[in-house]
Amino acid sequence: MKTWLRLCLVTMTVGGGFAGFATIFQALFTPAIRDSSANMCIGLVFLALYGFVVLAGLAFVRNPQQLTLLVVALALQIPELFLPSFSYQFRSGFAVVAGIGEAGLTGTIYLGSQFACYFQQAFPWEMAINLPPIILLVLLHRHLRFGAAPPLGLEQNGFPIGPAAGLGGAHEPSEAIKVDQIPY
Repeated sequence: MKTWLRLCLVTMTVGGGFAGFATIFQALFTPAIRDSSANMCIGLVFLALYGFVVLAGLAFVRNPQQLTLLVVALALQIPELFLPSFSYQFRSGFAVVAGIGEAGLTGTIYLGSQFACYFQQAFPWEMAINLPPIILLVLLHRHLRFGAAPPLGLEQNGFPIGPAAGLGGAHEPSEAIKVDQIPY
């Protein structure tokens, strides 16, 4: 995995998750949240979500092959929905949001962590997507699909790679060059 991609993933999860966790933890002690059980419950749910994002990032730091939690943590940040009956927004680290709603096309750039959850509020409807998590998921998928092994049918340092090496062909496994034996 490219170093810049790994650092972006760690920054968005560990850094952004910690910023969100710290912000919510501090807000839990304000009278507006402390005196309302509904607000306290919503705050605790998002505190747990930001904690999950941090843990997903730390699991990735510890083992870069551990991607399931990371994918879930990024996917939670993609949709943003504002309806008169329910609203959901969850951002960790950095957001570039594009949406459509009653006001037409909307866009926002935000540095930091932010969340929103409302029930029965008089918001105009809006649906939006957070682009950085989508881009990171696409790049992660691309790395898993193409970056972990060289493209098929190529040679590297004089050794055939792919079908020419017997990988994926009708050859016996003993004839195939294992990927970890290819000199890089």
